[in-house]
Amino acid sequence: MSMPDLFLTKVLKDRYQLRRQLSKKAGRRTLLAFDQATQQPVILKVLTYSQDLDWEKIRLFQREAELLKTLSHPSIPQYIDVFEFETAASKGYTLVQAYIDAPSLEDHLKAGRCFTENDVRCILESTLGILRYLHSRQPPIIHRDIKPSNILLTDRSGNSPGQVYLVDFGSVQTLANRGGKTMTIVGSYGYMPPEQFGDVACPASDLYSLGVTAIAILTQTHPVDLPKAGLRIQFEDKVSLQPSFQSWLQQMTALEVPDRPNSAQEALRSLTFFPYLISPPKSAYPQLSLTPTQLLVDAVWRSVRAGATLGAISTSIFPGGTLILIVPLLLVIIGPPDRLNWVMPFFIRIVLVGTTCGAILGGINGVLVGILTRLFYFPLTRLNLHRFICVCVSMVVGLVVSLALAVSLWSLRSLFPDDRIISAIPAIVCTGVLMGIPSYKIIGRWYQQTSASLLNRKDELQRLG
Repeated sequence: MSMPDLFLTKVLKDRYQLRRQLSKKAGRRTLLAFDQATQQPVILKVLTYSQDLDWEKIRLFQREAELLKTLSHPSIPQYIDVFEFETAASKGYTLVQAYIDAPSLEDHLKAGRCFTENDVRCILESTLGILRYLHSRQPPIIHRDIKPSNILLTDRSGNSPGQVYLVDFGSVQTLANRGGKTMTIVGSYGYMPPEQFGDVACPASDLYSLGVTAIAILTQTHPVDLPKAGLRIQFEDKVSLQPSFQSWLQQMTALEVPDRPNSAQEALRSLTFFPYLISPPKSAYPQLSLTPTQLLVDAVWRSVRAGATLGAISTSIFPGGTLILIVPLLLVIIGPPDRLNWVMPFFIRIVLVGTTCGAILGGINGVLVGILTRLFYFPLTRLNLHRFICVCVSMVVGLVVSLALAVSLWSLRSLFPDDRIISAIPAIVCTGVLMGIPSYKIIGRWYQQTSASLLNRKDELQRLG
């Protein structure tokens, strides 16, 4: 049925007065209409039946209507009605939704609007909130066609780039009875993740498409026209971004699903966390500030404390040191106290040497772990990998530094009144190897707990208004 034939009808279902056509696809049209029952503008999605109409399109259209009935989110246009219609020329299937008077991100780009990094971050936060709602449904709902033309953005309001809406659920799929996978190839070339070309989609697929959408509006370039390294989009030279945000986009657009955030919730948390690490604290959330300097100081302090403890323990119980620890106890029990005069000073000296060397090891370890975390693992979306890398770095650097300290101690042995002080050398080397333990147990766990605490307090403040 042609558009003139359809508009001759003027009113569908004795309720929806047709105004104009907004868009057209093969077999589908999107129309602006007026709902005479509610006196509000509405959107009509019309699927016209024809001999060459693919049954798959009818199935997707019906599934979109059924799913929209179950959704209730302020950033998803409200479902109103669904019905079949028939005119003298033809018949079809119509879905009715609330009308959102806002252009899409694609329309904004065509109009020449430029988006700042902060604008894009705000848009991402809003869209991730919508995806969190969809992915948390039972069964989870996968949009599968996130791109600039399917994200509406109202006019700028104050510091906000505008209100975000997610539209066009014609490609939507649920994971019910699919073992976490879908089996229909849909989406838009350039924005589709690799797995969708293999008939597979999951929540991380929407995250990939959203990441590519952000890159497209930041660079003002369609993803197809951006350079590639293999299949990976190379956008870093096209736009200047904060290092943490650039890393976040790289993770969102990783080719392998396990390399992306596990969920929209995780992606949202990592996105909203990193500004507190690279920007001055906002007056609205003064207690949420966490600066790189503070992170480095905490990492050094915790590592020095752990290193000194390890050094003291190692030099006390290591062969040679073990006798020094046990003999004073025996002498206290079976001999006069004056025999301690030659034992205790040496015991104190060897433990002080171990403690000092352990503290030096800890300080170097804390600086390296703090810098490594700040540069490459903020936001902490992959804590286990962060811990593994820190342990490896701490063990290698700890061994090298401890050997250097051991050589220095050996070269200065003439300064010690008792040559047995050299028995601390193997204990110091042992301490260096063990520096991976505080990196994993103390520093890594502290980063995780601090991150969660800050985010929980931020969420609580936002709920309180």
